[in-house]
Amino acid sequence: AGTYQFVYDLLGCKDTVAITVSPCTGCVKPDAGPDAAAVCMPTKTSKLTAVTAGGTWAPITTPANPAAATIDGSGNIAGLTAAGTYKFVYSITGGGITCTDTAQVVVNPKPTIADGAATICIGETVNLTTKITGYAALLSPVWTVSTAGGTAVATPTSVKPTSTTTYVLVAENATGCKDTANVVVTVNPKPNAGIDQTLACADPSTNTLTTTATLAPSPTGGVYTQIGTSPVAATVTGTSVTGMSVAGTYQFEYSLNGCKDTVA
Repeated sequence: AGTYQFVYDLLGCKDTVAITVSPCTGCVKPDAGPDAAAVCMPTKTSKLTAVTAGGTWAPITTPANPAAATIDGSGNIAGLTAAGTYKFVYSITGGGITCTDTAQVVVNPKPTIADGAATICIGETVNLTTKITGYAALLSPVWTVSTAGGTAVATPTSVKPTSTTTYVLVAENATGCKDTANVVVTVNPKPNAGIDQTLACADPSTNTLTTTATLAPSPTGGVYTQIGTSPVAATVTGTSVTGMSVAGTYQFEYSLNGCKDTVA
């Protein structure tokens, strides 16, 4: 397309003529606008804003997007149900020709943090970070009590709750996407193994020892075991102790729900 000029010469006299070739009517490549800001799952919507007016939006067909997302004439995107890069085509048709531009939105996956749990006895501490699988790979971890907006936990490596408590972790991955997990710490009370006893000699004249005793734990339901075998190994059946045939101090441990106390 353009203007072509020609000279006509006859007997030394000249004249000029011009021929203009007009371009075919067509389209100009549109501007689909900037890519949308990246989002984190489970966000399912986004928006693209074209600079050139009058066009239409459609999802790219090849290669296919990670999920069957849709886009309306105003650039509103829905259906971002999987992580990955979604591309959309902005088209303008003129003179029988369609011109296009593309824009995209990236959907980043969030980290998957599994809940944890711990059981301790009152007075003990627990390291919350050891109860979360893959904790070392998480970024910017924040611990709070009960809810994500609860009281901050200053030292999650050593907490000492006095009753059963839920601790909440919010952490992110390298793309800045976050997830939440709970660690429930169950606090069991320390049992009482009972009162220490001194068994009087059954018969001093014959040097006959008192070889049995009954222990009184609180609460019941736990298990007694002898600590060591000194002075000799005694027999413990429920709360009954027999076989203390040698004078001396016998020690017993009472265990209930993983918590222990001792009695002699």
